[in-house]
Amino acid sequence: MKSTAPSLVWIKRRAKSIKATAGVPHHQALEAAARESGYQNFRHAQSEQAGTLPSHHNVYLSVYWCDHKDRTQSGRLTLCVQIRRPILSFLTKHQVTNQIPYLTEFKLEYLDHLEKSLDACSLHSAYITARQAAKALNFVERTGLLGASANSYGSRSPFRTLQDLPRKDHGSGWCTPNDPADWCYLDEPYHEYDDRPDWASSRGFGYTAEGGLGQGIYLGGGPIGAHACIFAATHEKALELMGVLNAVTEEQDSWIVTHATHDTDFLSPARIANGQNRKPRTKPAAAGTIRGGAIAYGGLPGEKSLWRPAEPLPLPIHNEIGPLTYALFDWTDGHPRLRAAMRDVRNTLQYWLNAEHCDMKWFDGTEGVSGKYRLFEYAYRGLTNAGKLAASAIAAEVLVSTDAGRLHALQQIKDILVGGYPDCTPLRGVLKRIDFLIERIKRTNP
Repeated sequence: MKSTAPSLVWIKRRAKSIKATAGVPHHQALEAAARESGYQNFRHAQSEQAGTLPSHHNVYLSVYWCDHKDRTQSGRLTLCVQIRRPILSFLTKHQVTNQIPYLTEFKLEYLDHLEKSLDACSLHSAYITARQAAKALNFVERTGLLGASANSYGSRSPFRTLQDLPRKDHGSGWCTPNDPADWCYLDEPYHEYDDRPDWASSRGFGYTAEGGLGQGIYLGGGPIGAHACIFAATHEKALELMGVLNAVTEEQDSWIVTHATHDTDFLSPARIANGQNRKPRTKPAAAGTIRGGAIAYGGLPGEKSLWRPAEPLPLPIHNEIGPLTYALFDWTDGHPRLRAAMRDVRNTLQYWLNAEHCDMKWFDGTEGVSGKYRLFEYAYRGLTNAGKLAASAIAAEVLVSTDAGRLHALQQIKDILVGGYPDCTPLRGVLKRIDFLIERIKRTNP
């Protein structure tokens, strides 16, 4: 029997449904549900699962948190859950953090430890984040499914059709890359919609749904929770996958939560047993630290510092650059690589402006858009107080309407930066992107 065969929990739930719809005794419904699941009978299902269930492996999921409403409150939450196999026996390291919904913000810190890179905004958020990640990991381990996109399976992808699902919310696609028949779409809206079975049937999809707090993977929505709605290739497949979710949901009460202070690094049992020290969690340098002509000005726990040139650029010079960067960014629409490079240049320079002249605050709450926002954001973009294009922005748009003008604008920005800032790594990074843009424009139009 395959390891992904429906569990006894699913068989029992399916039996209740058969009993209600067919009006047969409970023991007959159990037999029918077991046969539907690929077993000879219910006793066969019991013996198979009792004899083949592997030993559990503990996995630890850590989430650091800092309360955004009360900065004095912070900590680390670690959730211990059980899976039937070691993580790397059914997933690659890349798949763990790139191909599983609800796990993309985590990294595989060690063989048995997943750690969220950035802080959660509260203790409650940390708990929800860890539980969602644990449910997703359990779902993948039991089904073999990975995250899917609209392009999975090509032009006939069912996920393209499901993009048109009305009132979808918190949706996630799942598939087996080499088996087009093995897929599902888990949608988790706050309300139950009676028209979904007909919508799925008219498109040849199987469908099932179950309400109640925590039945799916998404755990938001307050005390009521979201409805778990599964679309799959067949109705039977949808029921099977819902059974897996139900089994995981029933087990989550046994997961163990531990707490520690924010400044502690979690050492997993496997890491300790193997005598492996861990690198401390990434933390930004203290604001104001100066290294190699650059100064640290921000960054969140779990990521590297933000750095800018240590000497600021005068505000009027920033406002001379701003309209050019926005006009160039608008021109790159339809050119993905050029747009990404220009977005990075524009955003980085505006971050530096804010850090140099207003401590990263574009406006204060008492003045709204009439104060600092207009001083920095409007002036930098080349807008009037009424939000209309000023003369500088109009001139920039005219300039970048030709290749020669675009090259001139980029060279002008580069010359200002080189002349106004000290040489440092952050500046060289911006200049490298400007050189890339210049080279690509010259290559396209020699």
